[in-house]
Amino acid sequence: MNKSKFILIRHAESEYNLAARLAVNSSKEVTNFKEESLKIKQDESLIDCGLTQYGIQQCLESATKMSSFKVDIVLVSPLRRAIQTAHYLFRDHPNKPKFIVVPFLREMLSSSCDVGGNLTTTMNEYPQFDFSRTLNTEFLQQYPNMWTMEYLWNQEQKQQMKQYLLQQQCDDLNSRGPKHILDYLFQYPPDSVVETFMDTMNRIQQAKLELSFYRNQNVVCVTHSRFLQTISASQFDAEGKPKDGTWIKNCDYIEVDI
Repeated sequence: MNKSKFILIRHAESEYNLAARLAVNSSKEVTNFKEESLKIKQDESLIDCGLTQYGIQQCLESATKMSSFKVDIVLVSPLRRAIQTAHYLFRDHPNKPKFIVVPFLREMLSSSCDVGGNLTTTMNEYPQFDFSRTLNTEFLQQYPNMWTMEYLWNQEQKQQMKQYLLQQQCDDLNSRGPKHILDYLFQYPPDSVVETFMDTMNRIQQAKLELSFYRNQNVVCVTHSRFLQTISASQFDAEGKPKDGTWIKNCDYIEVDI
C-alpha cells in the first residue's frame, strides 16, 4: 500500500499548559503525567480551555511558514485549543483550505482540558469549520458538548460513564455534563483509569486508517501532544505507552508517513 506524508501540528500554548507550568513553578512545559498538579488536572475552569495570548502569538508567527505549504484541507481535533490554532494558522492561507473537525484527532483523556465541554461556543465562534464529522448522531446534535463521552474508545468505560451521568440526575447535559465527565475521570485519583495508554494506542491505529482516506491530498492535521507522541512511535511497552515517540512542542509539527 502506498503511503503519503502528513503534516501533523500540535496546538499552540493553551491556558492549561500555562497553568500546569505555573502550578509547579516551572519555566518549561510539564510533560510528565506524574509531575502535573492534580489540582490543575481537576480544575473545572480549564475544561476545554483555549489558547493563551502567547499561544495566539505563536500561531501568528508560524502562519507565514505554513503559507508556503500547499494545503487544501485542515483536519482538526474538536478541542477548542486545536480549533483556535487551526484558525490562526490558516485563516489567511493563500489556498483557503477547508476546515474539517474530526474526533479521531482528539487528545488522550487525562485532564480537565481534554474534556470537550465548549463545543457549542466554539461552533458559534468559528462557523467556517465543518463540524458534521463530529456531530453525526441525533444525541450529539442535541448535546454537542458531550462528544467526549461518545467518542471514548473503551466501550465499557463509555457505558459506565453514561451510568454515572444518569446517577447525577443532570437536567442540562450540554452545560453540566462535561463537569460530571471530569468528576468521573477522577473518581480514582491520582491516575486516570478512563482512557489508558493501550486505549490510546489502539485508537490511533484506527486514526491512521481514517487518515489513509486522505492520501494524495494536501492535508494538514492539528492535534495534541499524546496523539503525536503515539502516532510517531514504533515501539510500545506492555501498557501501550510509546517508548520512542516524538514529543512535539506547542505550535511545532512533524511529518509522518501513513
